[in-house]
Amino acid sequence: WRLGFIIMASHFHVDTSTLIKSGSEPVCVLDSTNTLLESVLVLLKHNYRSAPVRDTTTNQYLGLFDFIDLLSFLAQFLSKHKTEKEILANQDSFFNATIKELTNISGRNPLTPIKPTSTIIETIENLALGVKRIVVQQEGKISAIVSQASLIQLLSKHADEFPFLSETVKDRNLGLKSIEKCSVNLPALEVFRKMNAFGLSSLPLVDDDSTIVTILSSRDLKLLFEEQSLKSLFIPAEDYVARVRCANPTIVRT
Repeated sequence: WRLGFIIMASHFHVDTSTLIKSGSEPVCVLDSTNTLLESVLVLLKHNYRSAPVRDTTTNQYLGLFDFIDLLSFLAQFLSKHKTEKEILANQDSFFNATIKELTNISGRNPLTPIKPTSTIIETIENLALGVKRIVVQQEGKISAIVSQASLIQLLSKHADEFPFLSETVKDRNLGLKSIEKCSVNLPALEVFRKMNAFGLSSLPLVDDDSTIVTILSSRDLKLLFEEQSLKSLFIPAEDYVARVRCANPTIVRT
């Protein structure tokens, strides 16, 4: 996708308003004093993957919080509390952690601001460096968030303008690196540990024949907050995914 962004950049000289839907809902902002539980429930309520965090004292934005940060914090928590008994006994400290301390704890979600008049080229260049989302900031307030997904949608709408899109994945040497994977029988918490260690946001789950059965993603951590318990971390990863998928599917805003 980064290669696509870079090639695409030379074709777009308009401002970022192209990427922002008219009449869209205001950006969801988290207060720095919110607990982790409160913050994740807000994200789930609005079907967002991330949100900016604002310091309630200084009224300044501290950064972005998303499910990758949640994954990193879970990995830290699990490194301190080893056994199931110890983890469950300390789960209140997990859910009640202050979101201020967890903002961009992963180091993979920096707050990258642009102006509404910034060109799409500038936006693409930032995203091509690995930034997942860029905030549109005006007069000290964040008015919108531009994500990789919104740019991919723009690319799709203008697909006929990019001849390279007819080339194969192999031609562009995309997606050819080895795939990390985990057994469906591995406890969910072990898969999340590996996911964080590999610096990934999801991992495929395979059966005894190494056939991919399903995928566990960082956003599936939402189950813990819907249940307000860490107990599901100890069930097999395949069963964990099944519990998540039992809920009605929702449209996720990036």
